[in-house]
Amino acid sequence: AKGVDMRVSDMPQATPPVDGEERFKLSALLGRINECTKAVDKTLTDAKLAKEKSLKKDEAQKKVQALDVIFKRYDGDTDGFLSRKEVEKYAKGEYKFDLPKAVVDELFKVVVGSDKGVKKADFQRLKIAVGIAREQAKDEKRKADRIEKEKRLAKLKEDLTEKIAEVGKEVDTAEGKVAKAEEDCQGLATKAKEASAEEMVELANGADELIKEAKEASAEAKKVVTALSEGIEAELKVWLIGEQKHMEFRTGRFDMRIAKANLLASKCREDAKKKAAEELGAIEKKAKKMLKYHQKAKSLKNEDLFAAVDTDKIDRVSEKEFLAFFASCEKEPKAEKKEDGDDKKDPTEDEEAPTDGELKRLFVKLDEEEEGSILKETFMNFIRTYMKVAKETVLTSESGIKDSKTLRRLEVGEAVEVLEGPVEEEEVKVMRINAKAMKDGMEGWVSLSGNTGAIFLEEGAHVFKVKAETILTEAFLLDGSGVSDVAKKKLSTRKLKVGELVECLVWPNKEESSGLMRMKCRCRSDGATGWVTTVGNQGTVYLEVA
Repeated sequence: AKGVDMRVSDMPQATPPVDGEERFKLSALLGRINECTKAVDKTLTDAKLAKEKSLKKDEAQKKVQALDVIFKRYDGDTDGFLSRKEVEKYAKGEYKFDLPKAVVDELFKVVVGSDKGVKKADFQRLKIAVGIAREQAKDEKRKADRIEKEKRLAKLKEDLTEKIAEVGKEVDTAEGKVAKAEEDCQGLATKAKEASAEEMVELANGADELIKEAKEASAEAKKVVTALSEGIEAELKVWLIGEQKHMEFRTGRFDMRIAKANLLASKCREDAKKKAAEELGAIEKKAKKMLKYHQKAKSLKNEDLFAAVDTDKIDRVSEKEFLAFFASCEKEPKAEKKEDGDDKKDPTEDEEAPTDGELKRLFVKLDEEEEGSILKETFMNFIRTYMKVAKETVLTSESGIKDSKTLRRLEVGEAVEVLEGPVEEEEVKVMRINAKAMKDGMEGWVSLSGNTGAIFLEEGAHVFKVKAETILTEAFLLDGSGVSDVAKKKLSTRKLKVGELVECLVWPNKEESSGLMRMKCRCRSDGATGWVTTVGNQGTVYLEVA
């Protein structure tokens, strides 16, 4: 075993009892063992140090030998010295480094001390000197590269500054267009108050065009701002990011501002639809008033009134016939109004007659098939007048009360269609109409009011109120059949909310396949037209007379 492996502490601790002499001998023996152990340890340490010294010496000798090999390689004239050319050749061959003349001069001055050359003993100093010269050359190269890079970055920064200015102008242009769209849309509500529906649509179209330009400019501005950082040196990105973030903040708000402007333009368009419906409703009211006055003046029934308009007798009314009738029909005399404090009466118009332009708008509305004519069914539905029972009364067989028989009683809330009249009853002097009860289709005569002033019938039976949410559809039949594609364009599909008011265009009829009572109507809120269920097949009431 090695000496280092034997220690006093490694000896067994438990020993048998020994006498005094043996104990003395054992102590002496242990002392000798310890001395031997120390000697072995010292020997091993000395051997290790000697080995390391020998290895270092061998390594140094190898390096010296390697230097000798290199020295001999470049000592072309074998004179034991490296001349200037040989030194230059050494730097080029070993390090691919061209020694500058000034460096060679300095080297020979410091290392050699003469022009004879570098001897072998100074070769290591030469190697170090060449290394230093290389590092100095590299430092010069790095410095030159740094200066060149700084110049290049300065030029790039200058170019980028110009580019940022151009992008800034693009952002300014986009912001100007966004602001213009905003300003135009914010003024729509004020302009719309005095504008017609057609003018409102033109305003909305103009706003949409500005919004489109703003969107395109915004998208282009965002594109060029993003492109600023493409292909940019890493050293410039830190500087650029501040400028870019500022412009991104500006362009980032464009979408919100454009969206707000778009909402205002959409609202204007929706308001235009509502106003168009209101305008068309007013035109219809004036046109119906003229038709009804002519009908009363000529004592015509609805069929007779249609015949008076349909001069070609083909069960269709052309635009020419439509306009011609209103130009030649019986017109209500102008009313006269008495000025306060003046007995003189000035003729004034109670209500202006619809213009040709307004009548053409009405004609287009009634021309559901877009064939240039109004179908008889459509015209008849248009001129129908409905009234509702305000106070319980009776339906009689004749226009005269004295000779009439009671057909049945009319309950409050019932609706009747006016077929003829009103005409004055000769004896009692009350206004009477020939009517059809919509509940059961029974026809007869009924008084509008009593001779004591009691009101039996009042207008408004054509207005229905939504009692339960339902759907406006394009066709009478639930499967959507029976309506041409052209007619569907003028009809709408949407939900009807509770409380919404609609005007009846075709009185409710039963849809045989489902048992539903279906009615054609027009929504007062937006003019949407379509078919709706008034009463379900289980008795659920969706709409009722308001």
